[in-house]
Amino acid sequence: LSVHIGERGVFNREQASRTYAPWVYGLCYQISELPYVAAITSMFLGIVWLLSDIPDVANASDSGQGVALYFKQLLPLLMFSLCCTYLGQCISRLSPTLEVGNAIATGMANWMSSFAGFYLPASAIPGAYMWIYWLNPLRWSYEAMIVNFYWGRVLVCKPWDTQLSPWRECLTSGDLVVSQWGLNPDWWWLDQIVVIFYTLAFMAAGLLLLCFLKFESR
Repeated sequence: LSVHIGERGVFNREQASRTYAPWVYGLCYQISELPYVAAITSMFLGIVWLLSDIPDVANASDSGQGVALYFKQLLPLLMFSLCCTYLGQCISRLSPTLEVGNAIATGMANWMSSFAGFYLPASAIPGAYMWIYWLNPLRWSYEAMIVNFYWGRVLVCKPWDTQLSPWRECLTSGDLVVSQWGLNPDWWWLDQIVVIFYTLAFMAAGLLLLCFLKFESR
């Protein structure tokens, strides 16, 4: 937010001199985000992959299967990162000041994370808030990553696992984890489609806001 809003003065001056069209600036900004978001996401998952034994690569039948499992986990994580990145751009285009942008971003992050099925399973979310759950892009990213991590796995319990479980019991079946959290193992590709749709929608909204919503800044 601080970078985008901080560059608004330069953007306005270059718009006044008709250096380029607003959508060209916005599209180039969006494309420039892709390489480093992909690199950071890949490195992060590589570290977590080795530390967390995802998903028993050592027991995979061949190295190709392990690589395929890695990229199957990478896709939803990468789309999640891009979706949040372009949502942040939309908020920066919509906000007159950095303070307003931070307030909007913090509020949205709290609501989206609280009703994504991460802190609370779907069955524990009050009915009045279920519309947030189903419209929440984080919910679809979360489902894809959890299903890919747990489905079909046998889990080994450790002493502290019962403290982390909302049911205060250790679940030794990954399938049971998925079902108790209200996730659908058959929706993996649907999850990707939904998050891609949100990502493209945020990209389009960011370009439209850049073209039609102007804030004076020197």
